[in-house]
Amino acid sequence: MNSMEHNSTILNREGAYPSILNRHRPNDWNRIPASVEVVSCARLHFGMFSFGSAAMRSYGGVGLSINQPGIHLSAFRNEPGENRRTEGDIQACGPMAARAVSCATHAMQAWNLIQENGCRIVIHSAPRDHVGLGSGTQLAMSIALAIRQLFRVVLPGDGLEVFKQGGVSEPLGAALASAVQRMGRSNIGLQAFCGGGLLVEAGRFVPSVPSENNTQSDRWRNPLLRRVHLPQQWRAVLVVLRNAVGLSGDQERMAFSGLPHVSRSVTAELARIAFLELLPAAIEHDFELFSEAVGHYGALAGEAFSSVSASLPYATA
Repeated sequence: MNSMEHNSTILNREGAYPSILNRHRPNDWNRIPASVEVVSCARLHFGMFSFGSAAMRSYGGVGLSINQPGIHLSAFRNEPGENRRTEGDIQACGPMAARAVSCATHAMQAWNLIQENGCRIVIHSAPRDHVGLGSGTQLAMSIALAIRQLFRVVLPGDGLEVFKQGGVSEPLGAALASAVQRMGRSNIGLQAFCGGGLLVEAGRFVPSVPSENNTQSDRWRNPLLRRVHLPQQWRAVLVVLRNAVGLSGDQERMAFSGLPHVSRSVTAELARIAFLELLPAAIEHDFELFSEAVGHYGALAGEAFSSVSASLPYATA
């Protein structure tokens, strides 16, 4: 058993959306915070309803946010006149520091902040990447939110409560995701970041030939069909191989491109399990039925990936 890591984790307690803490200088420098602290969740993806067919919605499916292990980071504005290498200088330390710099750079470029003094990011904790916890998306979204708070960027979804602590609306979440170039397929990570819970999304139609009329913002929107917060006392145990690394980046895109499309009958059965087993069990707080439904759903959803997953670390689990 020493090749495994076991972690007991809280299942999507209500309020699993990111908590935000703005820290102001004593002299309240134009009410712009000196630093921002963001704590967000991780996510489990149970599998997709369908992909690969232009005639059906792709990338919809079921997922769940979990409170631990999550992202915890702090971001600090560089002081005016502070010694720095260039305008827009960004530095990071901690787990996934290089990725953090890349995400922050994307956000600052997207929001025309490159002439600002830049910032420093400290990542206190983060889930391991490429083991199915959505750490890349949660890190990117957390950094985008921190930069938005630090530099007072007004985005779609901002209202009178523009810089309140806590809570991210779906339009604001989509704007954050767009800035850091996330949510190319599933939106489960985005929805987990925005509000937590057990999540069911519909997916979207993906044309076989991309059209210039399809804007980038359109690609982020998979309609969210249902969000259910599970009882606070429910727990799960995550078992992760210590040296396991899943597919990501170009390898993941190549794997998807070579997979056969999901049949209508499989999609129909996955939807039936989601809406007639998973969701009712969650709403009725029936842990045993919920657990059985997760197993049924995952086994069927995983069949579409069998040609690729056979060579991955969890194939014999």
